[in-house]
Order: sequence, then structure tokens, then C-alpha cells
Amino acid sequence: MLFGGLAPGLCDGATRWFDCTGKGPSTVIEILSTVGLCVLLGAVILYDLRQMRLPNRLALLFVLLFALAEVWTVPAGELAGRVGVALLVLVLGMVANAARLVGGGDVKILSALMLFIPLRDLAPFLFLLSLSMAGGIAVLLVVRRALRGVDTGWIGLQESGRYPMGISIGAAGLVYVALNWSGAL
Repeated sequence: MLFGGLAPGLCDGATRWFDCTGKGPSTVIEILSTVGLCVLLGAVILYDLRQMRLPNRLALLFVLLFALAEVWTVPAGELAGRVGVALLVLVLGMVANAARLVGGGDVKILSALMLFIPLRDLAPFLFLLSLSMAGGIAVLLVVRRALRGVDTGWIGLQESGRYPMGISIGAAGLVYVALNWSGAL
């Protein structure tokens, strides 16, 4: 079950993100929210590949989507936990950014995305993020080698010694949504 519906007894409510089987959203608003989240995750990947920058408005759109679609269905304790995790990721990410280990946009996007991840799914999500980082780096190295000398105009595809982390954040989020949609998590 993705996002909301963590408390027992909510299965009969019309505001649950996923139905009681855990497979797919159960209302039109939930479907639109899921599509919106997937669009934002895709935009993260494309922005980072194209510009090696993630605009603040993308992070704000994640927070806005959460506030409009999710905050109303998540139990208070779970909501507090998610906000706490998002703030922890933001603070640790700012320290990593100050050390030039990760970009500021990556930190803001990952922090905002953490609002959508139920506390019980933190470990599986972080595992997906780790896998997507390893896979993303490997694929990007191959693509960069194949495009060596070709000016694509996509900064993230050029040799730079830097990795557009938005690829991994977006991919991990999309895989997480798909796994939840299928009921695999």
C-alpha cells in the first residue's frame, strides 16, 4: 500500500490511496495523484540529465502534491514520522551538500519525496535507491562512453566526473510506485 491507508479501519473510506488489497489507487483523486507523482519523478530524471540542476519548483510541487492528496489520509503519528524523516534527510543532505558530495537540488527533491514513503517502507525504498544509484552510474558510464565527442546538449550525458543523482531518485521513486501498485511491497 502506497502513501496513505496505514491505519486499520480505513479500508472502507473513500480517501484511501490504495484499495484494501494494496493494488492500485481506489479513487479518481488517488489515480491523479499517482500520475502526478510519476510525472514529477520523470521530470526529475529529465531535468537532471538535461541540465544537471533540479529547480526548486520541482521540490515545491512534490510538497504541494503531498499536501493536497496525501496529508488528509495519513494518520497523525505516521505523518509526524514522515515529516521527521524528510527533515532528517534535508539536514543530513545539507551537510553532504556543504561537503560537495551531493547537489542541493538532489537533497531537496529526495527530502520532499520522503514525505510519500511510509515509515515501514523506508528500508525497501533505501534499498531501491541504492540499486538505482549503482545501475544509474553503470548505465551512464556506458552512455557517456558511447557519446564521447558528441554534443547532445544534455549536460548530464557529457563527461564531467559528476553523476546526476536525479536519475536514481526518480528511478527509485518510479519503481517504488510500481511495486506498490502491484502489491509487491
